[in-house]
Amino acid sequence: MSRPLLLTLSLSLVLAFLFWLPVCNFALHLPAEPEGTLHFALTPSPLLAQEAFPSPTSAPPTSEATYQQLFSDYQFQLNLYRQAHDDYQLARDRYLQFKTLTTKQETLESFRQLLKARNTTVKTYLLALKTRLQNTPGVTPLQQVRYTNYLNQQVAFIDSIQSQADSFATLPDGFKISQQFDSRYLDIEVLSYEILHTILMGRQLHLKDQVQLQINTTKTLLSRMASLGGDTTKEQRWALEADNRLLRHQQKLSQSLEQLALLKKNRSNRPDQFTAISLTLQEANQYLKETVSFLKETLREVKRG
Repeated sequence: MSRPLLLTLSLSLVLAFLFWLPVCNFALHLPAEPEGTLHFALTPSPLLAQEAFPSPTSAPPTSEATYQQLFSDYQFQLNLYRQAHDDYQLARDRYLQFKTLTTKQETLESFRQLLKARNTTVKTYLLALKTRLQNTPGVTPLQQVRYTNYLNQQVAFIDSIQSQADSFATLPDGFKISQQFDSRYLDIEVLSYEILHTILMGRQLHLKDQVQLQINTTKTLLSRMASLGGDTTKEQRWALEADNRLLRHQQKLSQSLEQLALLKKNRSNRPDQFTAISLTLQEANQYLKETVSFLKETLREVKRG
């Protein structure tokens, strides 16, 4: 018996600044055996969550509604995929037991529905990801165009695979169609992780720009006070601490880029690698919040003076 092809699409739940990016972790095992030696397994482990907190900079109502609808569709399609797996497994078992033309045809049809459910689930996820990408502050226009094009290419590929899946006549033909998707899977996986990182980085950079503007304004105020003979020793100390925290924030962002580069090279344990990246970005976010805290202390000292 040929060993089954393993297809794993795993995208970890990650935390941004007061923002949950809902993503999913699930495994698809698609068969690649010759007809008559069917073997199929599924071990899904979904991590599904709606946004627990509002995003720090609200997206336009229309785009946010579109994203929420796509994410809802994604959850719905994932449930259909689970059901399609159960139906296929039942049909496969019946075929292996009875070996009749009827059970063979039932297996063929259930496998067709399984491929359709897999393709639709992944496509819906990519469309939701594209909507979030296009409406994330801090993502540059160049990044939006680049990754949107990549996502469109993957969606078009899935559509072409689905058109073939609708019409194959034998299980071996179905396995060949499935293998086309399998050969593309690593590209889709890496692209998804890269876009997720771009989204989270974009939010951090957008917030950093806002905080940097406040730091610059505060320093201008302190310089003016000092020029008028005021004692700004305490205020300068708090402002220096704010600068230090912002520097650490940038260091963590740079670290996350290094981690992403390793993830793209190393195929093993990518979900764990991305979890580590998300933790690094959480640390960056914490430094940003500490920067804001020190700025507040600076302004309190100014008011006391």
